Amino acid sequence: MVVAQLAGIALFTAHWGLDLYGEWLILAAIPAYLTASDLGFVTASINEMAMSVGRGDSAQAAAVLRAVSLLLMVVAVGVGALALPACLLLPLDDWLNLDQIDSATVTLVLLVLAADVVAALYGRLLYGVLASQGLYAQGSNWITAIIVAQTTAIAAVLILGGGPGAVAVAMLTARVLTTTAIYVFVRRQVPWVAAPDAAPAGARTVLRPLLAPSLASGALPLGYALNLQGVLILVGVVSGSAAAAVFATLRTVSRLLYTLLSALIAVISPEIARAFAAGDVALVRRLHRGAVQLAVWAAAAALAFLAAFGSPMIELWTSGRIDSGGTLFLLFLVGAGVNALWFTSSTVLVATNRHGPLAVRYLAICVLTLPAAYALLELVGSEGAAIALIGTELAMAVVVLRRALPAVSDTFGGLVMSLRPPTPAAVRSLVRSG
Repeated sequence: MVVAQLAGIALFTAHWGLDLYGEWLILAAIPAYLTASDLGFVTASINEMAMSVGRGDSAQAAAVLRAVSLLLMVVAVGVGALALPACLLLPLDDWLNLDQIDSATVTLVLLVLAADVVAALYGRLLYGVLASQGLYAQGSNWITAIIVAQTTAIAAVLILGGGPGAVAVAMLTARVLTTTAIYVFVRRQVPWVAAPDAAPAGARTVLRPLLAPSLASGALPLGYALNLQGVLILVGVVSGSAAAAVFATLRTVSRLLYTLLSALIAVISPEIARAFAAGDVALVRRLHRGAVQLAVWAAAAALAFLAAFGSPMIELWTSGRIDSGGTLFLLFLVGAGVNALWFTSSTVLVATNRHGPLAVRYLAICVLTLPAAYALLELVGSEGAAIALIGTELAMAVVVLRRALPAVSDTFGGLVMSLRPPTPAAVRSLVRSG
């Protein structure tokens, strides 16, 4: 995944230049808001399937899978019904100050990327099925397959001289093909997926108990979209597409740690859900401490490396097209370090569907970040937006720790005392969930 992100930056800047690449990033940021179009039911259902399997109730897990799959079909139709007239009627290219991409291509890109987001939601649901069974390696391999397929498709289009429309179509095609392969694999590996439902429950009956945690889960990706894409759009509108390309590139490199931690959390979350369902608070606390311990030391090592070598690596990787010698990259690294702490700690709340208050606060903080970022952008440029983002991370660290520690019957002092450097054996034990 990390290699794919870096390869994408190099390919786009080499074949399109900063202006067109910046406009692509601004345009691609809009469909990201559709990650909340499932109202959070995918995340909540993944947690529920893991807890159901932990209780030995595979029938409930199967019912949840069927109900949410049906919901995603409805979401796909709804997204299409709303996105098509919006793209055709609204002057989005004027609003976003686009001059490299024409209006017809804008419409095509937005519609295709919207479909890609919906397909990605179903792919996440299928990964959740594998994770609920402890098939983490297989799930991770399939996620990697999607990334490799999309990166390869993008590279082929760029090398052949294709534009934004062709890249978007290639991305969607690669995702649909690999997601179809995942579906076939899941049906073969997980017996309850293909098992007939002897007493089928209506989708409403299954989804109703998930409504509250789902709405909370939906607030999280919406907050992420505001934090990541909303600020990027502001940078593009205020400072231009080239500035947006630089901003996005430096932030992407600084968030490579987030990408690595996401892989850890994908493994830990189902284990936390199962331990919580079994009432084993001690195991949940141990998993939380181990994950935070690993995150803190991984962050320290990764950020020290990026602080020392990140700037020359970026300039070399982009053939000097992007200059990262200023303070902007260092500000992003500070934010990434704080994010590593609270993002990892929040797993105990999200994995057990107890993240409602957290999600509401995160969304509120991200909404408030936008005017702060705009004001600081006008005042000091892109560095101002990065400062606003650091404020978001600090606020979330306080919010998360105040809720996560009581949830695992832990204290801040106890957590700090557990943050000694992890041994290789401890890392292996954590990943294997004891």
